[in-house]
Amino acid sequence: MGDRDAGKDVMQEVFLRVFRARAEFDAAASPLAWLYRITTNICLNRLRDSGRRRDILDQATSPGEPAIDGTIDAALTVRALLGHVPEEVQEIAIYYFVDQMSQEEIATLLAIPRRTIAYRIERFRSLTRAAAHDGELAS
Repeated sequence: MGDRDAGKDVMQEVFLRVFRARAEFDAAASPLAWLYRITTNICLNRLRDSGRRRDILDQATSPGEPAIDGTIDAALTVRALLGHVPEEVQEIAIYYFVDQMSQEEIATLLAIPRRTIAYRIERFRSLTRAAAHDGELAS
């Protein structure tokens, strides 16, 4: 999440969600994959929060001062990119580009064919290229 306090908030929310959803856990499923999916979904939801962008910029800069920390620009760029792709593509893009997992690791985690992972990574690239070309990432 790029912020220790935000990470702690996510960790607490994951714990609560796991506790509440424990009856939904399928014993045949991988506990790690289940936990990873819950964590990813919570993080994606936080990234989608429209008010978060303003908070990040306010924390990083004084009023009227441009942001100088490249990590803020990177976080905002990732958020903008993710807003242009479907959820199933977002999840794989985060695992691949942010978590730096291999296609094989992602396929195992999500229990889907590796070829599907490669297709969705390529779809992410083409959708984000199109959004950049159309100038939609500036917002």
